[in-house]
Amino acid sequence: MPITCKICGEEFENIIPYQHLTKHKITVTKYREQHGPNWSPDFDWKKYIKEKQTHRRGKKLSAEHIEKLKKSFEQREQKYQNGELVRSSRTFSADQRSQTSQQRKQYAQDHPEQVKLWVTKANNTRRVNAETGTKPHRQGWKQSPELKQKIKNSLADHREKQKNQTLENYQLKLDTIGISITGRDGSTVFFLCQNCDYKFEKSLQNLQDKKFRKDFCPNCQVVHIHHSQAEKEIFEQIRTHYPLAKMGDRTQITPYELDIWIPELNIAIEYCGLYWHSELSGAKSSDYHKNKLERCREKGIRLVTIFEDEWKHRKDTVLNMLKRLLKIPGKSVYARKCQIMEITGTTGKDFLEKNHIHGHAAAGYYLGLYLAEQLVYVMSFTKNNISRNNQGTWEIQRMAGLNGYQVPGAASRLFKYFLSQHDPAQVISYADLRWFTGDSYKNLGFEKTSDTKPGYWYIDFSHCKRKHRYSLRKTLQDDASLTEWQNRQLQGWDRIWDCGHARWVWNKVNSK
Repeated sequence: MPITCKICGEEFENIIPYQHLTKHKITVTKYREQHGPNWSPDFDWKKYIKEKQTHRRGKKLSAEHIEKLKKSFEQREQKYQNGELVRSSRTFSADQRSQTSQQRKQYAQDHPEQVKLWVTKANNTRRVNAETGTKPHRQGWKQSPELKQKIKNSLADHREKQKNQTLENYQLKLDTIGISITGRDGSTVFFLCQNCDYKFEKSLQNLQDKKFRKDFCPNCQVVHIHHSQAEKEIFEQIRTHYPLAKMGDRTQITPYELDIWIPELNIAIEYCGLYWHSELSGAKSSDYHKNKLERCREKGIRLVTIFEDEWKHRKDTVLNMLKRLLKIPGKSVYARKCQIMEITGTTGKDFLEKNHIHGHAAAGYYLGLYLAEQLVYVMSFTKNNISRNNQGTWEIQRMAGLNGYQVPGAASRLFKYFLSQHDPAQVISYADLRWFTGDSYKNLGFEKTSDTKPGYWYIDFSHCKRKHRYSLRKTLQDDASLTEWQNRQLQGWDRIWDCGHARWVWNKVNSK
């Protein structure tokens, strides 16, 4: 069935091509939002896609096309490796994974012959190694029990050697002050003070050069130590406004320590050096930071966890966020006095890179608040993939105010404007639990659905930076018999874990 362009009246066979829409200076997305679909009701998308993707139906590409594709893939892979691009991902809830698993199991029970046919077909199409005459285990062949055990033993020996070497280095330092290490259980180390025969235990992090305290031996106080310079700088910013604040408190979540404790606000701050809070060098498990957060929650304490690279490379943003959290007075601009404007991606990315704790993230729609000609607040959105049948779902990627300013009501005003312009069925967003509680989403009408598991970042110690795990995913150059993490360890990488994220959802149905 023919379809007519609602802008100029020109008629097309099945679909209005984007080349035609560019003549009207309008994108396909904008056309759909303003005039409806750009294809006829009886248009067969599956047939159209198959015709477009002829090479997927057995037709070979030309040598020039293949070479062009290879070069494009290599350039893109290099950008992933350098951290210039981040591969997209989708996080499934535990209920969704469980439901999908049950559906697949049920289908296999109801259609055993079909599943068997699929398995046979898959095995027949997998490549055979020309040298060995076998198929790789990731293409239909499993590792032998002997190989699995060999890898397991090798990794266990490596971890044990690292632990022993770490304790040996610490013991050389403790010998000078008369303290012995008598044992270790995970991150807990057991000590014996030779000066007073007092036995005690502390977390491994208390053995760091910048973490020693005067009460290292609680019985005789034999060590005189100091905090890291970064902790001191943060504490000085806080103590001016909250004189009761103190460093190194061990009374709230005993035996663990709170680097900075502010009793007036029931807020604590944890400063994490990348080396000493990493998985290998610092012996911090994947749930170490999340567990500390949960311990504070049980006591009614809000814990903020700051990573070393954030303080080093985004100090102004960290201080600005702490001032808002601690209600320290500063420049205030009310959102009702500002003008809402749709801004370009370049403007939005530049603003978020300078003012958001995580920098910018890819988004398709940016809103800004302007005070005269000064951009003071930005909120960015992205629309979920149309192929997932959730065309009405959007995601808030970032929202941040200008460093040095507080903009009350900014998020509410921009979100209401977004709803009026796009009328979404659902909006989702994720709050980093190291920094945020998600109360701002609650004020916008969102509901919390779940907390994700902690995620990890690889560490570039030479530049004191974290690299997103997607930039170091497993590649064809890696050992296929090992996991991504095992390959990265062999390359000398370490990693650090966060506290997870809270998932918040706004639904149009519930907002009425």
